[in-house]
Amino acid sequence: MLKIKRVRNIFKKIALHTLFTSLFFIFLALIFGVFLYFKYIVQLEEKEPEIILKQPEFSEETYKEVIDLWQNREKILEEIDLRDYPNPFLEKK
Repeated sequence: MLKIKRVRNIFKKIALHTLFTSLFFIFLALIFGVFLYFKYIVQLEEKEPEIILKQPEFSEETYKEVIDLWQNREKILEEIDLRDYPNPFLEKK
């Protein structure tokens, strides 16, 4: 019961000082925005991109597996397309 009264008192104080509370949260959001801006914009501009000299390798086995997967999916889609489904919106006789 005592903890509930403390929480209510905290909320009452926040409600009585809404201007300062909102200014605090705006200031907090501003600090967070500046931090994100610095982290993702300023630091990226200062860094030089890494140059990767190794070219990607082509794996023939992986290529064949992907082609087989696509062909199986294509076959399943063709089978579904050939099925004759009853129309649920037509009246039954």
